[in-house]
Amino acid sequence: MEELTAKVLKKAQRKAGKESIKITKALELPYYVVKKDYLYLIQPDGVEKRIKKAAFGIRKVDVKKIKIKNDRQKA
Repeated sequence: MEELTAKVLKKAQRKAGKESIKITKALELPYYVVKKDYLYLIQPDGVEKRIKKAAFGIRKVDVKKIKIKNDRQKA
């Protein structure tokens, strides 16, 4: 089993989010983001439209390490 720290997971999530937005912009598609407790629709031309108050908030996680099971069997 491989142990991942919260710092590594946070970095991976940030990188994946940035890459997703980059691809979405390249395809000229709109995407959604949460800013200051509101859901925003971002158009391909950069125009932001506030949709509604977010249904969830930010939660702080105090877990230092997370274990991920590897279900693959070695052959």
